[in-house]
Amino acid sequence: MRGPNVASWLARLMSREAMRAYQVRRVAHANKYLVRRRYLTDGRILEHAGTGPDAEDGAERLVGSWTDLDAERRRLKADGWEL
Repeated sequence: MRGPNVASWLARLMSREAMRAYQVRRVAHANKYLVRRRYLTDGRILEHAGTGPDAEDGAERLVGSWTDLDAERRRLKADGWEL
């Protein structure tokens, strides 16, 4: 993944995102899909599975909450997520 640019940084700021994480998952031998998690400043974690980081197909769903962002960063990196 590329580093953040100004437009994506401003979009995160406006949506009150604290962090984003991405992971490519496999379904079958060659089928892959991208999973995006957004960590919001109010403690919610939203997950979206689709074909690209800003793909509008599919829907976001609430998958949990967080209290310590540094601990979440360490856990995600250990599980193979890209921040």
